[in-house]
Amino acid sequence: SDEILSFQPLADNNAVSANPHIPSVSASAVLGESASMPDDVPICKGHDFNTACTSDKDNIDSIMDSMLTTGFQATNLGKAVEEIKRMRAMISTP
Repeated sequence: SDEILSFQPLADNNAVSANPHIPSVSASAVLGESASMPDDVPICKGHDFNTACTSDKDNIDSIMDSMLTTGFQATNLGKAVEEIKRMRAMISTP
């Protein structure tokens, strides 16, 4: 399967789904079992602001590079930054 996330309903004897105050549909959708992520998926870790950079440009570049592993929306921003860098490199090559 190409799915990263999969839906697995909770068992009827699960403490959450057995609770009459939590609708089973909600419990299954929100509190379902987790699935392992594939090995090739980057770990979400974000930027390490404790690392010192030698210049403001290095610091901004470092923050932009870390967007790839910050979260879903930031990952897409990071991909856009990589594409812009690729395009700029193409312009500077003869």
